[in-house]
Amino acid sequence: MSLVMLNMPAHPTNRWSRYGQKIEYIVLHYVGAVSTAKNNGEYFANTANLGASAHYFVDETTVVSSVPLQESAGHCGVDYSGARAPFWGKCCNRNSIGIEMCCKKDSRGNWYLEPETVTNALTLVKMLMQRYGIDLGHVVRHYDVCWKICPEPWVRDESQWRAFKERLEEKNTQPKWYEKSGEWAEAKKLGITDGTRPEDKATRAEVAAMVLRAKKLEARP
Repeated sequence: MSLVMLNMPAHPTNRWSRYGQKIEYIVLHYVGAVSTAKNNGEYFANTANLGASAHYFVDETTVVSSVPLQESAGHCGVDYSGARAPFWGKCCNRNSIGIEMCCKKDSRGNWYLEPETVTNALTLVKMLMQRYGIDLGHVVRHYDVCWKICPEPWVRDESQWRAFKERLEEKNTQPKWYEKSGEWAEAKKLGITDGTRPEDKATRAEVAAMVLRAKKLEARP
């Protein structure tokens, strides 16, 4: 099953400035209700003044981008620990990325995360770690920031959290699609692209520049 990526910008009242702070942390949450990533994306896009938000919502099939990464989401700014939680005062809304994982309840009423949801969150976290130079020690639970029981399954059962962190350490030895084809390296060699951000989305300005460079190469004698 392929992973669906949706961009559903949160309502302007549900996101804030980072005030120049650098992204240093990734914070994992659970949504605390049975729902889908798309449901959450639509809710935060269409409902004003919620006082909370996240950058991403993840379920078994979908990752929804909600608050743009250049802005701050309201996901870990309330303290339940009396300033005793290990990352309180270090990790905050302005220097972190918030990822909400969709959850379900079993027959006993316990929250749980589908394995596919965890895998999709893992893929997203790895990508963000690489993009922003975030190390494993700066990937934390909401609980570690302020002692809120979140993500509940990973607080109730710490072994699940440890397993997630161990999977983050695993190295992907398989070559990327652009490494297999050789076309990316050739495009870099020809000057069509500078070779950075091979898996990021391109703006229209960047696409136009690359097309123009390719056409200039074609026109050479």
